[in-house]
Order: sequence, then structure tokens, then C-alpha cells
Amino acid sequence: MTTMLDNPLVQSALLPFIVALVLAIAIGVIAPRWQGLAVPSSFYLAALLISGAQILPLTSTRKILLLGLVAVIVEVFFALRHVGDRQRYFLLIVICSVAVSWILWPLLLQSEGLAWVPLLAASLFYMLWSTLMVDSQPRQTPIRLLSLVILSGGVAIVATLGSSALLGQLAGAMAAALGGLLFVRLIFNRGMESEIFLPAILITTLLGLVAVVYASLAWQSLLFLMFVPLVSRIPLAIDNIWFKLSLQVLIMSLLVAGAIMMAWGNSSDTYY
Repeated sequence: MTTMLDNPLVQSALLPFIVALVLAIAIGVIAPRWQGLAVPSSFYLAALLISGAQILPLTSTRKILLLGLVAVIVEVFFALRHVGDRQRYFLLIVICSVAVSWILWPLLLQSEGLAWVPLLAASLFYMLWSTLMVDSQPRQTPIRLLSLVILSGGVAIVATLGSSALLGQLAGAMAAALGGLLFVRLIFNRGMESEIFLPAILITTLLGLVAVVYASLAWQSLLFLMFVPLVSRIPLAIDNIWFKLSLQVLIMSLLVAGAIMMAWGNSSDTYY
């Protein structure tokens, strides 16, 4: 059993998918409102096997994992307090700004003069665009969850190709966890949509950002992936949900293919 759990494929794909699937079914029966918690729960179990339980020193990936836990608390707060859209967007902007600033802080300190401004501005735009585009998607369809699966899977592939196996494994674990929830939603209760999206989008986008700024991933890869949530909003007058989702996957996969092309050949032996 220990040998199997040491397998990277099991850690970053099989385990989080199965755990998310089982938890989603169990929570869906007991408390459907909190079914989305299956994703962070299964992801952090996988992350524990992938990167260990050590917190210090605070590397960029450990910061991301801590920020993800904060995002879980924030989403639970949003759900309990029924925060309005205006207040929600304001809090999302604040959270994204703090998260990006904390991740980039070592680089910002080393920058001379105003050299840090373009890096911070581009990173904030990438983070806010991805977060708000996903958050504003329809919540009564599986499209938003599907776009998160494709986005996380895309980050996993390009991070592995262009920078770090560790970053790729973590993003892959998130994609697998989201895939487990999506599978349950489509089979058992396709009309529901998880409100616990913030940890997934925050962790996914920050993993991509770290792959660019601290490793060798081409920034153009993130440019392609940024359009995944946008493409998922294209209205398709198709009644069959399976055909509609298949078409959405095809369109979004073209963007992932473009991101892979940009990442190809940009490899690094750096681990985080």
C-alpha cells in the first residue's frame, strides 16, 4: 500500500479523484449544500502525500497551500452569511491582491526602482481575470466546474513540461479532485453547482503564476489558459447536456493545446 501511495500518478490523479467522488456522494446525501468541500478535502490529502506536512520554511508552494486553506474558510463564510455580489467581488479582489503580493514578495523586495510595477500589475490582472471570470459563470450548470477541471489540468501539463514536476502534480491533484465532483454532479444531481470554488481557482492560478515567475514556464502559456473561463461562457443552443459539454471540452482543449505548445521545450530542474 505504501509503495502504491508513493506513485506520482496515484498521488496526483487516482487518489484525489476517488476520494472526491466518494466524499461528494456522502456529503451530497447528508448535506448537499456543502458538497463542494469534497474538492479541497481530497486535494489536501493528495498534497500531503505529494509535498509533505512541513510548513517552514515558507516556500512559494507552501504559501499557496496555506492560502488555499484560507480560501476554504472564506467560501464557508460567504455561504453562511449570504454575501451579496458587490461585497463578494470586493472581498475577492482583496483576497487575490493579498495572495499575489505575498507570493511575489521576495521578487518585489529585490526589484530596483519601479521595476516591480509591471510584474505586480500583470500578475494581479491574471489572478483577478481568472477568479472573477470563473465566479461570474452560471452556477446552475456544470460548465463552471468543467472549466475549472480543464484549467487545472492545463496548468498541470504546462507546469510539468515547462518548470516543475511538483507544481504539475499539485495542479493535477486539483484537476482530479474537481473531476471527481463533476462526475458525481453529472451522474446524480446535474442541476447543482458548487459554491466552494475559490480554493480551486486560487490554488490553480497561483501554481501557474509560480511556474512562470520562479521557474521557466513561458508566460504565453498562461495567456492561453486565461481564455478557458471565457470560452466556457460561449452560449450554445444545445439541449443535450453531454453533447454540449463535449463541445465545450473540445473548444477549451484547443486553448490548452496552445498553452502546451508555448511550454514545450521550456524545462527546469528546479523544485519548490
